[in-house]
Amino acid sequence: KQKFTGIVRIGHRYLLRDGRVGVVRYVNATRFAPGTWIGFELDKSEGEHDGTVNNVRYFHCANMYGTFVKKSQIAQYIARDTTKSLSREQLKYMNASK
Repeated sequence: KQKFTGIVRIGHRYLLRDGRVGVVRYVNATRFAPGTWIGFELDKSEGEHDGTVNNVRYFHCANMYGTFVKKSQIAQYIARDTTKSLSREQLKYMNASK
């Protein structure tokens, strides 16, 4: 399989090598491990957390929709998120306030 070599951008959707799909919410260093980590809000509850790891909040999403991966775990770029990069929580709030 070819390696994903593009730029990882917040608010864009990607396919992971393990088949999970999500939108990037965080790209930076973390306290839990060295190097640059990419925080995803997944489309399904196939994650491990809600954007918080070891009591440090990196991004917001519903519980079990968040995951962190290294760039090598990204298979391909899908598209810019059509919801204008808003998280599910923000969308829920917007829909409720209509």
